[in-house]
Amino acid sequence: GDYQALTRNYSPIFGRLASVSGIAVDGSSTDARLAGPINDPNFWGQSLTAILPLAIYRLLHEQKFTLRLAAGASILICGFALLNTFSRGAYLATIVILALVFLYRRVQPIISAALLVIALGIILILPAQYKNRFSSLTGLQSDAGSAGQDRSLTGRTSEVKTGFLMFEEHPILGVGIGNYKIRYQEYTRRLGLEF
Repeated sequence: GDYQALTRNYSPIFGRLASVSGIAVDGSSTDARLAGPINDPNFWGQSLTAILPLAIYRLLHEQKFTLRLAAGASILICGFALLNTFSRGAYLATIVILALVFLYRRVQPIISAALLVIALGIILILPAQYKNRFSSLTGLQSDAGSAGQDRSLTGRTSEVKTGFLMFEEHPILGVGIGNYKIRYQEYTRRLGLEF
C-alpha cells in the first residue's frame, strides 16, 4: 500500500494484499484510499491502529539495535499506510492510543512538548487532501452544519439520531426485531439530515 501511495500508481494490487478504494475524501474530490487485504479502508485503518502500539513498545523495549531499527521502520510504514486509508476513526483511535502510551510510559513533559511540536509541524506540511480529512473531524462536534457537508458524517449522524428517535418512541420493545431498516426512512424524514 505504501508503494502505491508513494508512486500514485494504484493498479498493482499485489495479489489482493493491497486493494484500493476510490472514495470521496474531502466531500468534493475523489482520492485513492488504501484498503489493504481487507478491501475496506476503515477496517484496514483500524487494523493498522492495532499494530502501532506493538511496534512502539518494541521500539521502546528492544535491546538489539537492529530490532529497534525494524520496529522504527514498522512504525513509519504502518503510520504512512494508516494516513493513506483516510479513515477518520483510525486517526482518532491512533491519537487516543498514542496519548495512552505517553501516560503509561510517563514521558517527560519536555519530550512530550517536543514531540507535539514535531507532530504539529508534520500536520502543517501535509498535502491538502490529508489536511482536509483531518479538518473534517471538526464536523463531529456540530449538529448538521459541517456534518451536512460530508456524506459519511451525515449518514452516520442520521443513523444514530434515528435510532435514538425510535428508542424514544418505543423504549421498552423498540420497533421490533429487524425493523430498523424497514422503518428507517419513516423516522429519518423527521430529522431532515438525509434525503
